[in-house]
Amino acid sequence: MLRAVSVLGVVLVVLSVVGVARGDVYRVEFHSSGGSWNVTGYIEFVAAVDGSISLGNGARIDVLRGDKVRVVVNAVDKGFVWLDQGVSVRIIGLPVEAIYVNGVEVAEDSIIEELSIAPRGRITSTLKLVAAIDSGAARLTIDGEPVIDGAYEGYVIIYGLNAYGDTRLSLHIDTHYVVYGVAGGVEWNGRVVGVSEFPFLLDVLE
Repeated sequence: MLRAVSVLGVVLVVLSVVGVARGDVYRVEFHSSGGSWNVTGYIEFVAAVDGSISLGNGARIDVLRGDKVRVVVNAVDKGFVWLDQGVSVRIIGLPVEAIYVNGVEVAEDSIIEELSIAPRGRITSTLKLVAAIDSGAARLTIDGEPVIDGAYEGYVIIYGLNAYGDTRLSLHIDTHYVVYGVAGGVEWNGRVVGVSEFPFLLDVLE
């Protein structure tokens, strides 16, 4: 278990519109050989450099240094996300519900073919993964301890996927179904670790 500490010794966790004090996040690693993965939530960051977002329809969105970018994700069985706090936001082939730059919607119902921009400061993520597995093998570890390992049927929900410290977020949904990073909670077949049932936002003040 990681202990997230701000400069004031306080971590703010927002569940929906309710503020709850909490300091625990979990290192998670999950992969499955079958089923379906659905990823929702958003990624938000401020660009440290000029860059651009290439879309599947051939359009390009220019991003200037200092712009605040929000990507609202709604992906099923497709996409790649790499988050490294203070270093990199990289997205490839990811279906999105909307893209906002400085609060203005600049695209909707699109696929991000490529986004690779260095963020200024922290990356905020509310990503939630819901995996429905009807057959096949799966492995889920929480803080290095395996809780699923082998044949599995059921669901896995991971709340608040993000990068933290030297733990990066890597989410790969294509030929491989793999995710590792940190999360605020995990739920599988009636068992719960950490936060569940609410959209989870870990706003780490580093």
